[in-house]
Amino acid sequence: MGVLESMRSSSDSTGMQVILVLVIISFVGWMAMPQGDKTMPVARVNGVPIMDTEYRQLYSNAKAERERQIDGPLSAEEEQSLGEQVRQQLIRNEVLLQEAQAMGLTVSNYELQWEIIRTGQYVGYADEDGKLDEEKYLRYLTRRGLTKGAWENQLMEGLLLQKVKQLLFVGTTISEPVLRKIYESNQKKVAVQYVRIRPSAFFSTIEVDDAAIDAWLTEKEGLAKEIYDEEFERRYKHPERMNLAMIRLAAQGDEKPADLLPRMNRIREELVGGADFATLARRWSEDPSAGQGGEMGLKPVLKIAVDVTNAVGDTPQGEITRVIPGDTDVRIYKVIERIEAKEESFDEVKRAIAKEEIRKEKAPALAAEFASKELLPAWKASGSAPLDMLTSKGLNAQSTRLMAATDPPPPFGPPAEVIAKAADLPQGTVIDEVFENGGVYWVAQVSERQDADLAAFEAQRETIRNQELLTRRSQFLENWITSRVAASDVK
Repeated sequence: MGVLESMRSSSDSTGMQVILVLVIISFVGWMAMPQGDKTMPVARVNGVPIMDTEYRQLYSNAKAERERQIDGPLSAEEEQSLGEQVRQQLIRNEVLLQEAQAMGLTVSNYELQWEIIRTGQYVGYADEDGKLDEEKYLRYLTRRGLTKGAWENQLMEGLLLQKVKQLLFVGTTISEPVLRKIYESNQKKVAVQYVRIRPSAFFSTIEVDDAAIDAWLTEKEGLAKEIYDEEFERRYKHPERMNLAMIRLAAQGDEKPADLLPRMNRIREELVGGADFATLARRWSEDPSAGQGGEMGLKPVLKIAVDVTNAVGDTPQGEITRVIPGDTDVRIYKVIERIEAKEESFDEVKRAIAKEEIRKEKAPALAAEFASKELLPAWKASGSAPLDMLTSKGLNAQSTRLMAATDPPPPFGPPAEVIAKAADLPQGTVIDEVFENGGVYWVAQVSERQDADLAAFEAQRETIRNQELLTRRSQFLENWITSRVAASDVK
């Protein structure tokens, strides 16, 4: 059987047909563009130029489609990224066309005519019986700024690309044992109980004396200043803050705030006479803060409602405001605490910065040592997470859901390597390894496992095979194209 016959034979499967239809539609979508004078090349592939006119029209089409998808204009960075994507697609297509020529692949007139009709059925200039409507055909070409010759040339190039890819697909197969192994691996699921060990959990255990701080600053005071400048707004520039407490009486039904004034005045008289504000707030206030004795918490003044700050005004710390009527209630406030705005200077905080940085430098080693020399041995010895040990370090054990090794790792959960290792271990096994990811250490135990359903595999074998072949062929094709582009002289 010849190559083309093999290709036709292999294209009978549903998966192959899907791939080939996508290939040709994708190519026509990328390459359909007005033909005009080609001026400057945007790239050369083995000496063959890809012209600017070709690039600009393709980019224009791609940009319009992308903006339609996001329902808005692209940013300058997005336009630049899209432009490079377009250029790379043109390079890939040219490399494939040159590979097709090197393989001696050709397109017959019959194949070309069939493709004109097939594409016409897709875009509307040919009917279901394969009859071409000449008037619709010409209108279609005119709309796209194409001549018949240019359109047929594009279709021929698309068919050549299809044949190259089809030829590569023929060699991609999968044996029964490999298929079963892949299925078992994909369907096997495990859950793990894990402990996440952050170095910051050990900060408080690290003693840092004055001599160590002096030595660190002698060597790295410039780094401390950089940290200070970067963190100034967040950590060292403190806005004015207030902690207020409130008693609020709300008007009910036909009541008006004025009707509540006598009652609130009596409460205020009690407070002025020495009554405890928190006690009266719990007894009389009709605000959610009553449960906390009316206390609203220490907050930046800029984050307190303007009507509240206006009502409080310059009331000194420890004092009570006048009774303040509103639209639906009356209130009184007590200023529990006032903290003036302050900026800490570098000299004031540089020793604290040095102390924190020394702890950051030492903590990872302590975390790793705890994980490998204390937690893991104790967990393996008892067969369960040593809760007392964890509690003493402010740590806790958590669990994942059942998941396959190919599933993305859960947010804030163990890294993929943990699940991959657990997939091959019996339930109850403490994994004999400490995992590190992003400076965080992980120790885990297989808490549950669910093996693949082989009866389902037997019942769905062909569907599974086709899906896996589709995945493998697509990956093989992508790898092959990437390797051929890398081997080409692209400028």
